[in-house]
Amino acid sequence: MEFKLPPGLFGLIKNWLEKLIFLRAYIISHNDYVSRTSKLHFKELVDEIDYDVKLASRYISNNEVPMPKLYVKTGKNNVYNRFSGYVKAFSGNVCYQNPIDLELASDDQVVITHLPSIPLKDITIDDDGIYTTYSEVTLSGVFYGEGGVTKEISDTFGFPTYTEFLNSTWSRKWDHVWNLDFLEFEFGEMRHALIYTLAGPFAFMAHSNTYVGFWGKVKKLWDKLVLNVLANKKALKVYWWVTMPLRVRRWQTHNKQFKSDS
Repeated sequence: MEFKLPPGLFGLIKNWLEKLIFLRAYIISHNDYVSRTSKLHFKELVDEIDYDVKLASRYISNNEVPMPKLYVKTGKNNVYNRFSGYVKAFSGNVCYQNPIDLELASDDQVVITHLPSIPLKDITIDDDGIYTTYSEVTLSGVFYGEGGVTKEISDTFGFPTYTEFLNSTWSRKWDHVWNLDFLEFEFGEMRHALIYTLAGPFAFMAHSNTYVGFWGKVKKLWDKLVLNVLANKKALKVYWWVTMPLRVRRWQTHNKQFKSDS
């Protein structure tokens, strides 16, 4: 009698194995990315008031509704109780405007507001060049204090980068988007350490002066063996994932719980 798996069973087993082997490593890698990119870097607007803007990116967020945010931090000696103005994003002759009206505290506090009128960052590449959603973000408006005290401000937040689209590795699995930069870096470090140990620092230099005479030819052949066989990326990745549970234990300083991208 021919043995056949029930329809869909192979897929279920495959998904279960992938989740068993990959999930914890994916969580660690993504948490590393979130920890690096979610830190606030406040910029002073006026005395005792700083701000930061966190822009959101299309396709690579796990938030149900990804959206840019404005963070305003007040100090204990803040004299203003209200701010009214705009966050603006510019793309050529197009200006996206998001009105804001914030109530401010006279002590240490961080006020957070969403910016639904500011588009998600995106990038398009074609034969004519690279196009981004916008190239500049500004904050402008007026601070109001008691007794009619006002302070008008206009500040350029900065020029958005789009490195998350160009220089990062992403994977969509289990209804989440994962950043794999940490895993890519660790794999590269392991591979280079192996090559350095087996072949030395000149293994990548095809025309190195170390390849002289008979023993130089032997060394060159050995280096090629190391690079193309022993440290072959495809073969090494099998070893990498088989030994992943050991690596995960070593990475326990990373929070294993899935973090929001907010």
